[in-house]
Amino acid sequence: LENYSQEITLERAAAHCGYSRYYFAHRFREAANITFMEYVTLYRLEKAAMLLRVTGESLTNIAFSCGFGSVRTFNRMFARRFSMPPTQYRNQQP
Repeated sequence: LENYSQEITLERAAAHCGYSRYYFAHRFREAANITFMEYVTLYRLEKAAMLLRVTGESLTNIAFSCGFGSVRTFNRMFARRFSMPPTQYRNQQP
């Protein structure tokens, strides 16, 4: 997912692989046991967590550089994934 920070759609991913949207979605879920968009979101969240650990970048910059459309969405998704908001996550790092 080298383009994870850009807008990614199921349609574009499927077209890139030469499949229909429905076939791609079905095969991806069958192989990964999650939807394509869930995978993209988890990938972005893991990248954001790494940036929180190793950089002093602002949450806003991290959210947008990881492909989230808003800081609010980023905060909500991050807290859901890591059971704490990004600021708390950063503060708990050694």
